[in-house]
Amino acid sequence: MSVAALHLQGVSFGKGFFRAEGLSGRTVRVDAEIPPRRPDSGAGPTREQLRALDGLDGSIAAVVETGMVIDAGWPVVGRRVAEHPFSLTVRKGRLAAPEVEDGLASLEDAVLDLVFDENGLALEAGFPSVASHTVLRWPLSEEERTAAEVDKAMPLSRWLTPDLPARDGGGEDAWLRLDRLSVASGRGSLAYQGQGSWSVGAGHLRIGTEAGPPFERLVLDLALKLEPAGEGRLGFTAEKVHLGARDLPLGKLELDLHRLDIVSLDEGGLSFTGRDPQRVGATGRVVALRQLSLRWP
Repeated sequence: MSVAALHLQGVSFGKGFFRAEGLSGRTVRVDAEIPPRRPDSGAGPTREQLRALDGLDGSIAAVVETGMVIDAGWPVVGRRVAEHPFSLTVRKGRLAAPEVEDGLASLEDAVLDLVFDENGLALEAGFPSVASHTVLRWPLSEEERTAAEVDKAMPLSRWLTPDLPARDGGGEDAWLRLDRLSVASGRGSLAYQGQGSWSVGAGHLRIGTEAGPPFERLVLDLALKLEPAGEGRLGFTAEKVHLGARDLPLGKLELDLHRLDIVSLDEGGLSFTGRDPQRVGATGRVVALRQLSLRWP
């Protein structure tokens, strides 16, 4: 971490801890490794861990390349690599299924259909007059199904946590396999309504405080390859950032922070290997922290 023009207030420290009632800096640069997922955390984030995304509003445009295998007994499909130009609008944390379908390449759009039913949303693979198969499913609560009847949309946290139904006859293999996913160019401009919390290791990052939402405007620049050893990067900038933290792991340190206010956040980057985030860094301009506490073994 590097800091320009640092000012501290109410400092105390001892064996294994450091506390400050206030800290401010004209420019603060942070680069940190992200702790690996715990062995019992499963293959990916749960919906509860992603619910903070349901406060987003804005737009996302991306060209997504997929290597997809639809194994439904149709040799005309098999494995196919295609590009899908998505242009999506997020409204109150919800993304509409018709917008997702509109971004699919022509063959995938002909083969795949997003269908709402009594259980939620299903991704069906099939041709006219040919039996279809459910390749993905997103279960919805009764309240969510009622809302979807109006706008054909689902919360982002639900979109990102689909179920993989077993094959007919009890087979374990899924009907659809995605062995390649990359985003050559992605751009997003987002705002946030309300407050939320994001689990990081054994701690929590609080997004939004009594001072306001977590950011006034967030701009994303995405390049990503979700392959076994693929690398990716999410670049970001933001204005008027308000965050907090509890038991947040920073290497061998743990951070508690009542409130962090940043006028602008620049040169932000989050790097990935496969599906796992590795490092995060950003430069804050005009930074103020209140009730900071650091602990270490």
